[in-house]
Amino acid sequence: LISQITDGLEYLYARGQIHGNLQSTNVYLDAARHPYLSGFGISQPPGSAQNPYFSPEQIEGGVVDQRTDVYALGVLLYELLTGVTPPVGIVAKPSAIRPDIPEAIDRIVLKALAQNPAQRFQSPAELKNTLQNSVLPMHAEPVSTPAPAPGVSQSVNVQQPTKSTNWTAIILVVLLVAVLIGAAFLIIPPLLQDDEVVDVIPTQLPVEQPTEPPAEPPTELPTEPPDVEPTEPDAGFPPEDLPDFCNSIGFAAGIAAFGIAFTYKKRKRDI
Repeated sequence: LISQITDGLEYLYARGQIHGNLQSTNVYLDAARHPYLSGFGISQPPGSAQNPYFSPEQIEGGVVDQRTDVYALGVLLYELLTGVTPPVGIVAKPSAIRPDIPEAIDRIVLKALAQNPAQRFQSPAELKNTLQNSVLPMHAEPVSTPAPAPGVSQSVNVQQPTKSTNWTAIILVVLLVAVLIGAAFLIIPPLLQDDEVVDVIPTQLPVEQPTEPPAEPPTELPTEPPDVEPTEPDAGFPPEDLPDFCNSIGFAAGIAAFGIAFTYKKRKRDI
């Protein structure tokens, strides 16, 4: 709300006007809680009834400028934080009514409500920027300090969805990893078996080739009987494997001559 009200004041300043009468009764909200300013440009005579939104210089008939609207904006911020306006002429911290208000917000309100215009923010835009720079880090940082019962319960409610979301993400990651591992067990073993078959096939071929030559020796066994047949007693005469000179005429004549000589000697001995 303070940011949007400041934008409305900047719109007036761009056209050379000062509101001079900023207070809660001159701020209207629509259904979407967008503020609309009214009652600007109405001058207040000096010494009029005490109004918590009027700055000291405004009551005393001094110069009215943007710093006057800064004072009224500080009162409106105090009222938004605590639900009441600050006491007239007394500088009070909002944390005196709401202890959960940070010290940085206290300093902003006190500077906006300074009695001397030179000690205030010099424009509502400066107040808005300082307030945003103080509030945004508070929303970004986690709650670390204890707060009263209402504040604590709200902080816990804000943190619970974050924790549940984190646990959901962790469970999904674990399930995804489990599915990937199961798929790996189903896919990798067949791939390894195919590789083993390809590696075994070439190693079997050299083993089968040496087994073929030993099958040839049985074909040489039938060649051995011819070496044994000449020793049998019923072999024909003359043997086929005798030397060639045994079949010659000279050899036969020699045998015949030897037989005649042997017979002649035997007959002579007998006579």
